[in-house]
Amino acid sequence: RYLLLPVNEELLPKECIDSYAQLRHPSLPRVYERVHTQGQAYVLSDAPQEGEPISAVGSWQGLLGPLSDLLEAFDQLWAKGLFMATVAAQDLLVQAGALRLRWLVHLGGERQAVQHAGSDKEGEAFAQAWRGAMRSVVSLTLPTFPDLKARPTDYYAEAQLKAIWRKVSGGAYSRPGELASDLRLLQEGLSPVHVLLDSAAVTNVGRVRDHNEDAFGVMHVSLSRGSSEVTIGLFLVADGMGGHEAGEVAAKMAVSAIMQEVVERLRSLAADSDEEPLIRKMLEKAVQKASQEILETGGGKAGMGTTLVAALLVDNVAYLANVGDSRAYLFDGRALRQITVDHSLVALLVSLGEIAKEEAYTHPRRNEILQALGTEGELKVDTFTLRLSVGQELLLCSDGLWEMARDEEMEFLFREGLSPSVEAERLIALANNNGGADNITAVIVKAIRPEPTLQGRL
Repeated sequence: RYLLLPVNEELLPKECIDSYAQLRHPSLPRVYERVHTQGQAYVLSDAPQEGEPISAVGSWQGLLGPLSDLLEAFDQLWAKGLFMATVAAQDLLVQAGALRLRWLVHLGGERQAVQHAGSDKEGEAFAQAWRGAMRSVVSLTLPTFPDLKARPTDYYAEAQLKAIWRKVSGGAYSRPGELASDLRLLQEGLSPVHVLLDSAAVTNVGRVRDHNEDAFGVMHVSLSRGSSEVTIGLFLVADGMGGHEAGEVAAKMAVSAIMQEVVERLRSLAADSDEEPLIRKMLEKAVQKASQEILETGGGKAGMGTTLVAALLVDNVAYLANVGDSRAYLFDGRALRQITVDHSLVALLVSLGEIAKEEAYTHPRRNEILQALGTEGELKVDTFTLRLSVGQELLLCSDGLWEMARDEEMEFLFREGLSPSVEAERLIALANNNGGADNITAVIVKAIRPEPTLQGRL
């Protein structure tokens, strides 16, 4: 099927049309010939393509490769002195995994760029027109930084997208190929990198309690995927509530149930290691399932429940989930940063500006949890995604650690560059030296470089 498009030869002269006709890029419709009839020039091109709208793609990450391809096609237009006057959602479609331009109705040459941009200088108008087109296509396909910031799920992506948006908005990209290169780098950075894991876990009753209601789980294995290996690790900390007869049971049940759920899916995790939304959803459902099991087993025990923080690692990609006020921190080699957000009354008051952060440690209602596993009502599981570079560490802990040891004290300890096992023991000692008012649990995971292997035979 073909489409006959009228063209203004003054703004889109024959040489521009002939230049476009030489292009052979799968993201662009083809032009076959130029036709004159009754004093009007036309070009014969592909009819509007059929496919899915860009909104049908499950995640913006899935559009990075196709978007880069499209921008590289646009870069070919740029090199031939052509530009797209505007790009709207209806101009783009997804076809067989590729992002394609549906038609050529907005194609123009440098003289048309002057008219479109309202500038007297062709070169300046041409650059300005392309900057506008790049802003349009990025706004249609990638989330804006405020959208990501509303509920951060991927800190690496957030930082990289913020940088790209800053450059797009500021007109730093002079041609589409430069933007395509940055998107390729972002896509590469989002791909899992094979690492090994060094971990340690310690729990302690503290100096005040007579029994320990905390529980933890640690598991990491290497599985083959074709000719390569995938490291999968699961790390959990749960802080039970409801006393010895309830809290201890709830915490152990949560750890056991989630561990079992993930172990049953190890092979599929290895096979789907690139499917981030699926893995994040699987972890979220595992937490909700564990909560339901605790609720059904509770037998009416008042206050029975548990907080939980979990880290599921697939190579260097860490999927975090939390409910309650057990926390996950990232030590990036320089600073210790809290990743999870506490589901507690004092955390809410801090976020609303009602109290200062330091006041949360001594507030009379600091132990009130807004969410926990095993309780009635809808359970909202927060999920986050991190990418660990070699040498970076995750700390999962119960409130017995972070309430007794301030973030600055823990950061100072991590800066010493010790092994996870020594760090975990020293964190427990730090909390106990500061009072040990609650059970204390610390789980530390460190990404390490795989040892090179020699293959062959003598």
